[in-house]
Amino acid sequence: MSYPTRRRPVWIVTAIFLGATTALPAVAQEDQEDIVIGHYRKIHSRILDEGRTLLVNLPRGYDETAIGYPVIYILYGGQVRNYFAEALYITTLLGTTRMPPVILVGITNTERYRDYLPLDREGNPAGADRFLRFMVEEAMPFVEANYRTADFRILVGPQAGGTFGLYTLTERPETFDAYILNNPFRYLVQRDYLIEKVETFLAGRETLKVFLYVNAEDSDFPEALEYMPRLEEVVSAKAPAEFEWKIEVVEENGDFLQPSGLREGLTLVFSPYEFPAGVGSVSLADIEAYYTELSERYGYEVAIPDMVLAMQSDNLAQAGRVEEAIEMLERLVELYPHSLNGWWRLAGIYRERGEIDRALHYYRKCLEVDPDMVYAQQMIERLERERD
Repeated sequence: MSYPTRRRPVWIVTAIFLGATTALPAVAQEDQEDIVIGHYRKIHSRILDEGRTLLVNLPRGYDETAIGYPVIYILYGGQVRNYFAEALYITTLLGTTRMPPVILVGITNTERYRDYLPLDREGNPAGADRFLRFMVEEAMPFVEANYRTADFRILVGPQAGGTFGLYTLTERPETFDAYILNNPFRYLVQRDYLIEKVETFLAGRETLKVFLYVNAEDSDFPEALEYMPRLEEVVSAKAPAEFEWKIEVVEENGDFLQPSGLREGLTLVFSPYEFPAGVGSVSLADIEAYYTELSERYGYEVAIPDMVLAMQSDNLAQAGRVEEAIEMLERLVELYPHSLNGWWRLAGIYRERGEIDRALHYYRKCLEVDPDMVYAQQMIERLERERD
């Protein structure tokens, strides 16, 4: 079955904005105010002939940057307290230094077994092909038209979404750059079918620039677990060049819902993202070269994390290379004008050098970002007294 290219123009969806993501700087909260972790978007699918709801979370500071963000698509996304909130927690936790900030998009279910399974109970074609068309022709173009996305997509497939994800890998692998899937073999009629599809698919490829992580708990259905080593054997024997993968059975964690494997999968996908520790004082050129190489690896422009620039500027300043530290911090505030990491450090450097007017300028920049930053206000008052 053929599909349109990834950048097909959007013409089949309409949207209704229902909420907002918190933006920087933070403001004081009111009693009884809602806790907001995203917003809803409504689209109508011509392919599925029904309305669909997307849940969208934008990374902190989205409105204050011009960079594009990878997108994580979460099946079963309507389970806000489970998969969607879990994804927000994990990406926030890892996003400090170990992975880039991302846009989260949860896809709500209507009839999940119709949509996510390639075969019905009798072995006849089910709805996975149509749902894949919906993703490729409608949902993803809508997201990419309405948000500042990078050309890097990750699919998270818990429960029956794991079956859909493995099927998608074999049908149209370039739809996603990474697949993070929970046990795809829970459904009897799909098992041998999927193994055969994976084997045929891999045998016909010389290269495959895709990440694949598949997990299952050791308490899952014994018949389903038997297929995990079979999948690993097939992938191990036929993995093409550039294909990065990990398939594992993990210990039961006792939760009612099996874990999505998102943290483990993202750790695999972004293992080289964190700037190497213990390299000493490095220049801005060194850091830019490192993330340029990462951009080539991932196929989109990977922005240098603000914390990398901040911490490496500290190393330079401590080594007496103050002008290089200033250069690095100026790059930081250019990339992240609403991050205090750059403005605060620049103010401190100029204060230590006795350049009071420049220090005051940067402390005032801190207050522009966070008007409630008491320390900045105190430093301004102190320096103004010293100057007078």
